[in-house]
Amino acid sequence: MTAELVERLVNKIMPILAGHGPTVQSAVLADLLAILLAGHFGRNVEETNGARELVLTTHLELVRKLVQPNEERILENNNMRDS
Repeated sequence: MTAELVERLVNKIMPILAGHGPTVQSAVLADLLAILLAGHFGRNVEETNGARELVLTTHLELVRKLVQPNEERILENNNMRDS
């Protein structure tokens, strides 16, 4: 996975979600995450649940790390428009 690929995909998805409000955006992102989790299987129910919990935990850690740089980017873009 490259940062450039992630950025290209995010830039394609953002316009689709724009203008729909936080409830719809949250529901779409939750559904996509559920699809991601549903695709992780183990050899039995316990392994499946463990794999999904690990993916979810790792994903939330990444989200938390990305909040600050994205907030800074948003504020920076807003300041540029206000100038």
